Amino acid sequence: MLRPILRAVLLLGILAAPALAADEVVRERMSFAAGATSATVESTVKGYGSHEYLVGAAAGQVMTVKLDARNKSTYFNVWAPGKTPGQDEALFVGATSGDVFSDKLAETGDYMVQVYLYRNAARRNETSGFRLTVEVMNGAAASQGGGDFADGLMGGPDFWEVSGLTAGRTVNMRSDASRTAAVVEKLAMGTILRNKGCRMDGQERWCRVELAENAATGGWVAGQFLREAALAEGQPKDDALVPGTNYHAVGRLPCTLDGQPEVKDCEFGVTRGQPGIATVFITVPNGFVRVISFNGEKVSPDSAVTSFESSREDDNTRININGLDENYLIPDAVINGG
Repeated sequence: MLRPILRAVLLLGILAAPALAADEVVRERMSFAAGATSATVESTVKGYGSHEYLVGAAAGQVMTVKLDARNKSTYFNVWAPGKTPGQDEALFVGATSGDVFSDKLAETGDYMVQVYLYRNAARRNETSGFRLTVEVMNGAAASQGGGDFADGLMGGPDFWEVSGLTAGRTVNMRSDASRTAAVVEKLAMGTILRNKGCRMDGQERWCRVELAENAATGGWVAGQFLREAALAEGQPKDDALVPGTNYHAVGRLPCTLDGQPEVKDCEFGVTRGQPGIATVFITVPNGFVRVISFNGEKVSPDSAVTSFESSREDDNTRININGLDENYLIPDAVINGG
């Protein structure tokens, strides 16, 4: 048996330990040591709670954010100065773009990095320990040439074209963003690829891509060999982008979310390639963006899913994600235009 004094000490330690609130939102400023360009924090997030870190930075600086977490359903978003979760669009959404953000900043002010659990883990009141590292450096990110090359990490065109190769040469599509990763495909000059977002590996940019004519074949290509494609083969010439966006159409579509009976529809944007090939970006009220890809009869989510079902209802596709956690009705017109 434990001695009475030892038992008392242990009990006191348990009672004194800070409790994790399931829906607690903790906001604090991230502090950098004198002369340091980066800082790291370690903490825990639970349920629908979140941690919000304010980071002061200036326009023209390059911010890099990296997240390591025990729970795979842990993500982070980045918000530009003056923008807030639930009201404004995030600058970066980790659930769709990965666990690394790096980009040249367009504004001066306080950027907010929000760490949270995705709905499937939050509703089970799960807990996740995490380590967040933020680096802010002066100077523009290195470019790979003209502005139409893959020299940035955020946004970008809907399609890339393989470029910058000498006659008869090919570029490797790899299984990960690294020159040591396995080769998935060899791409010839002029190959059209769907843009799925870019990230850094050391000092080199890599972009996740899919073949425009076969979305089942995808991987990573070094950004120096990619430039914006004028038009993907098979894409309707009148399917122009909505001004000021990277989408061929925007609007609202029917949706229901578990625990939010007031939600009846959600905002969406869609990028289209060949007929039947499209990617739909659906924004739910808390700012999370669900990404669903269509490739003919194949329908699939991009991330953060424990279960996924799709079915046809007249001229629509019904999507159920994580049981009835998320339910969307996507009209064929969103996918094919018209």
